[in-house]
Amino acid sequence: WPAGSFDPETNQLFIHSHTAVFVSGIVPANPATSDMGYVSGQARAGGGAGAAGAGRGAGPGRGGTSVQGLPLVKPPYDRITAYNMNTGDIMWQKTHSSTPDDIKSHPALQGLDLSRLGQPGRTFIGVLTTKTLLIAGEGGVHRNDAGERIALLRAYDKATGADVGAVKRPDKQTGSPMTYMVNGKRYIVVAVSGVNGAQLIAYALQ
Repeated sequence: WPAGSFDPETNQLFIHSHTAVFVSGIVPANPATSDMGYVSGQARAGGGAGAAGAGRGAGPGRGGTSVQGLPLVKPPYDRITAYNMNTGDIMWQKTHSSTPDDIKSHPALQGLDLSRLGQPGRTFIGVLTTKTLLIAGEGGVHRNDAGERIALLRAYDKATGADVGAVKRPDKQTGSPMTYMVNGKRYIVVAVSGVNGAQLIAYALQ
């Protein structure tokens, strides 16, 4: 599971989180397949006990938790939060991922000047802290102004959360970034996966 990142020099903790709702329930188990009285699932009309487990695996997402195809919850859908662990106070918090295409182009939102809303659903990504930066990749893809299908690897000012820069990647981040040095040069490696398969991408910092 992707995790947060802790800076021992400043006693600061950086965490990625997302907001999502999902439908959950229990139904009578099918005696032929389970010795439990009830199991996770949703009752369906005419389904009886055979509907047991019908909702299993229905984690955070759009199914049953949307209005006109838009997420039920208010954005931002994912964010990064920086905590001062000496005081417990939030130092800064900001929306992380780019707005998904299906939300950006939704008919009900046309004409609105949408800021970065984040990525709804399962967007579990880890973050990396360096001497001055907080590095995190997006957990979903979107199309940029040039029509390219991308996900960004973003860099933030560790102290303020201000955007420092971003580079394009072919797919969403999975896991947590890592960093290492070779001959005095620093590299950052990120695991990505999606329609192009899974791969590791290494970036060199100038």
